[in-house]
Amino acid sequence: MGKFRVFVMIVLFAAVPQVTKAGWFRILGGDQMDAASCVQEISEGGYIVSGWTEIDENDDIWLLKFNEDGDTVWTKTFGNGLAYYVQQTSDGGYILTGKPHTLLKTDPNGEIIWSRSYFSNTFEMARCIHQTADGGYIVLIWNPYDLCYTQLLKTDKDGDTLWTRTYQASGGTLGTNMQQTVDGGYIITGYKRPYPSSETSYNLWLSKLDSDGSTLWQKNFSSTMPLTEGMYVQQTSDGGFIVTGYTGEKDSSGSWNQQNMLLLKTDTQGNKIWIRTYEEFGRDVGNCIQQIKDGNYVVAGRQGIAKFDETGDVIWRRESEDLVWYAFFNETQEGDFIICGLILHLDSEKNQYLSNLYLLKTNSQGIVEVNEQPFVLNKTKWKIKTVVAPIINIQYSDHLSGFHALIFDASGRKVDEIHSTSESGIVTWGEGFTPGVYFTRPMTDVSTAKKVVLIK
Repeated sequence: MGKFRVFVMIVLFAAVPQVTKAGWFRILGGDQMDAASCVQEISEGGYIVSGWTEIDENDDIWLLKFNEDGDTVWTKTFGNGLAYYVQQTSDGGYILTGKPHTLLKTDPNGEIIWSRSYFSNTFEMARCIHQTADGGYIVLIWNPYDLCYTQLLKTDKDGDTLWTRTYQASGGTLGTNMQQTVDGGYIITGYKRPYPSSETSYNLWLSKLDSDGSTLWQKNFSSTMPLTEGMYVQQTSDGGFIVTGYTGEKDSSGSWNQQNMLLLKTDTQGNKIWIRTYEEFGRDVGNCIQQIKDGNYVVAGRQGIAKFDETGDVIWRRESEDLVWYAFFNETQEGDFIICGLILHLDSEKNQYLSNLYLLKTNSQGIVEVNEQPFVLNKTKWKIKTVVAPIINIQYSDHLSGFHALIFDASGRKVDEIHSTSESGIVTWGEGFTPGVYFTRPMTDVSTAKKVVLIK
């Protein structure tokens, strides 16, 4: 195994004089592709993180323990594979799931006790896992490729199979997330494709199961665009369910034209109470949602974190100035947030973007510095209407001082500026520029740069 370089970066958002910190963030990894998939607060204080790291051009499962201040206690790698989910178990150890290991059990120090693989198909992978009341485990497995199906696997405490259930519609059914419910059953969300199978149209799928994995009910939901998927589900305090995900559409080449974050609230039987989409966020996907202690909802999306009230109205939203993808979060015992994902950086020699593991701790307002202000939504009322085209169209609204943006090439070099004095409208860009990948972001907004591709 080749050498692996780990670095820790602590960055202060503000210039001197230094202000009081409300949180922190850490960046770890080498010079390849590294990412965090899941983070949990643990019983002794601190956090456990799962993910993967690239070593010698292979992805290795990565398990990391941090103390409450974000300092690394230990890290472990477990050979080729990916870890999508981790949970602390009742004995103080950890259980991971992903691929090729359906289950990987460790002691409290991250040393492997046992591992199991139940995959019958090379395309199968385990998405999430929970320890059940009997000390065993419930695992969500999916196959997104050849047969497009979802499985639920129940094991005992040693990982031996007790039962499996398969859920497959005529066009295909994929479960992306599963949670245990208060009645001892399970709730799954994902998407369901029509028959014949199609990647140009599918609906959000929500299915309630009993403790044996038998289906009690299932619902399909569409939204403003033809592709709608649930990425994460949680049972709410009223016994119903809250789901986050996206609605979007693709062009003829399979590239995304548009993706908007989506929230769905249902009653206990899966009947829709409300469904909301957030075009004002730009291209974004809700990856994880939780109802927090005050009864409201917080979502970790690909572009930032946001808080919503019980009707889906935005309370605040926080974005990063960097190219960060938020994958998962949890509310801590103190009511703060611990968030993980990846951060992209440009390797100028390879002329490509690489990623590092990203771990972020904020206060209950999603703030790292106490002098930060919550994100003002009207600053981000802009979107790329044509992402891949000979001329790029950018639509914006409610910019009282006009719209002003920077354009960067793939190396990160600024190549142009866009200026419009109108409060709302559409601006175009690209004429006279070489085809290729570019990034644009407003000059004054704290917004993630958005990628565009110029073609002939």
